Amino acid sequence: RKKGILRAPAVVESSNLRGLTKDISVGPLERLAETRVEAKLPDDAPVDFNLWALPNETKEEEAARHVLRALAVKWWASNIEAEARAWLATHAHDERDIEAVNNIVQRVKWASYWEWHRGSRLFFWRFPDEWREDARDG
Repeated sequence: RKKGILRAPAVVESSNLRGLTKDISVGPLERLAETRVEAKLPDDAPVDFNLWALPNETKEEEAARHVLRALAVKWWASNIEAEARAWLATHAHDERDIEAVNNIVQRVKWASYWEWHRGSRLFFWRFPDEWREDARDG
């Protein structure tokens, strides 16, 4: 072996090693990782907001934290909508672009600070030209 050259470890095939998505195979480096653990909480478990609380936080500070998050998500949604509409004004090629942007804007407006209540969708206009249609159409 030459100095400075890393070689991939031999791949050991095993039917019980699966990726997080059932159709995606596990790569050689991932096979070596010892990080496969079961989730402590189900995916639909509520978020424990106290994890982000300040030490000795008062009730007023907790309320302010919730208000600031609500304002932050509204600001973010407004900026995403402005960005999407500006892109449409200069780049929209067909009706699918308009439909997709409208759908994305609605999903963004339905989202909260912690959750995409109606599901998320890729901001396809941010992708390079060669991938944009795939990002838009899935």
